[in-house]
Amino acid sequence: MGLIYGTGIHQVDLGALVSLLVTNYNGVLAKLDADGTVTDTNYASLWNVSDTVDSTGASLTQ
Repeated sequence: MGLIYGTGIHQVDLGALVSLLVTNYNGVLAKLDADGTVTDTNYASLWNVSDTVDSTGASLTQ
């Protein structure tokens, strides 16, 4: 449904950027969950983003 293909000018770069943003975002959530001074510890389970296929069937393809 919502595929990103690296077929045009800079579309491969766009796919790489989106993948990097998702990876960094999920890393921040994991660090928040591991931090003992943060009161909530289920950020990753609530807000984690899949960079391959989400619940709507959209996927990121390079």
